[in-house]
Amino acid sequence: MSLQTATQLAVGNCEKLGADETEAYAQKTRTVEVVLERGEIQCERVKVHQGIGIRFLKDKTLGFTFTSDL
Repeated sequence: MSLQTATQLAVGNCEKLGADETEAYAQKTRTVEVVLERGEIQCERVKVHQGIGIRFLKDKTLGFTFTSDL
């Protein structure tokens, strides 16, 4: 599932549950780590982290959640 689809699904679910206003955002980061020893590459790693956050209002009360478990 793409991040855009996940955020759209989250907003839709909040609306179905009766939220007055809903906002969702997606975040994706990619980190590259290279270890050099005496000018030679010893190891390399690429890490990708992604998640979505949801903020909503219901009866003038603010709720917020974030997950990286998609």
